[in-house]
Amino acid sequence: MRIPRLLSAILLLLISCTCMDLSFLSGLLEDDGEPRGEMIEFGNEVQGSIGEGGVEYWSFTGDSGDQITISMESQDFDSFVALFGPDDQYLVCDDDSGGGLNARIRRFVLPSSGIFNIVAMAFWQDVGGDYTLELEQTGTDQTFDEIGGGSLEYGDSVREHLDIWTGDVWTFSGEAGDRVSIRMGSNDFDTYLDLWGPDLKRVTYNDDDGRGTNSFIDNVTLPLSGTYNIVARGYSTGETGNYSLSLE
Repeated sequence: MRIPRLLSAILLLLISCTCMDLSFLSGLLEDDGEPRGEMIEFGNEVQGSIGEGGVEYWSFTGDSGDQITISMESQDFDSFVALFGPDDQYLVCDDDSGGGLNARIRRFVLPSSGIFNIVAMAFWQDVGGDYTLELEQTGTDQTFDEIGGGSLEYGDSVREHLDIWTGDVWTFSGEAGDRVSIRMGSNDFDTYLDLWGPDLKRVTYNDDDGRGTNSFIDNVTLPLSGTYNIVARGYSTGETGNYSLSLE
């Protein structure tokens, strides 16, 4: 079992104080993933507040096959919510499926067991304000629809078929200061690209800066070193078909 360095230091400190109860650490030490935010449970509704360009993290423990719904509502901004797995891999996001400008990830099946991290933010980065977020368990022992994608290196181009609405996830390793361009094109649907950094923050996104309804992230500078997630999906829910993707 891998124990994160910070938790190892805390554990050593607490072991030296034999009168302390260590039970509150058990939920953290039993999983490989680390919570990036306050832990919440199924059935919880929480309130939060973000500043301009800010994000907040909420973490929960889930089991493979759990079917969940995450709802985020705000009267101050256009809400946007994303979910990352125990290995910090992007899983799914949503902008306006909750009605109006509210976000809702509806009936998503967890692919593995561990600690999952929710990213709560405003779609437009020049606003902030208050919001509520609710986590529900809507089923158990469900079948996960495998996410497509894979790993890329600079200079790679792929041709694939998008099968599920959540999008395909392509990962690559980058260094802080690298300048990258990502192209996505399709004759079957309106493409959309998201780029997420190692810190689970969205670096940038693009809809139609390529030709027609194709997407093009042009010459963006990577802010950190580590593994990045490219999410290749359709602009609208339910769009599938063939597409091409390149990383330069």
